[in-house]
Amino acid sequence: MSESTENARLIVRALTMDDLDAIQQLHGKCFPSITTWTRNELASHIKIFPEGQIGIELDGELVATSSSLIVHGEDYFGDHTFAEVSDDGMLTRSHEPTGDTLYGIDIAVDPETRGFRLARRLYDARKELAVELNL
Repeated sequence: MSESTENARLIVRALTMDDLDAIQQLHGKCFPSITTWTRNELASHIKIFPEGQIGIELDGELVATSSSLIVHGEDYFGDHTFAEVSDDGMLTRSHEPTGDTLYGIDIAVDPETRGFRLARRLYDARKELAVELNL
């Protein structure tokens, strides 16, 4: 970023349906060579497990996101694919509210804000969630 972040206002918060466009734009910026989540997939994540979808705003702009779900850990200790754990992006069959493990399936940090420890903040938020949900 060209502006100083010294007085920037940083907010770690749950993602909402109002964030879908911003999430897609951020993912496109972070991963230009891969297909990003669709609006339908992102909406599914938020609907199925809202607490596990975390965003960071810097001065009102979404600059980092992470997506998680709950699984039964023993189901994913061995070999498995991203499509299996993400239920092909929808989480409908793979998210298990009664599971014992928080599984992070996505993280994105705007390239212009890398070095600001935003990924660390996302991981800290995930750790807090895991403790809060006894995972």
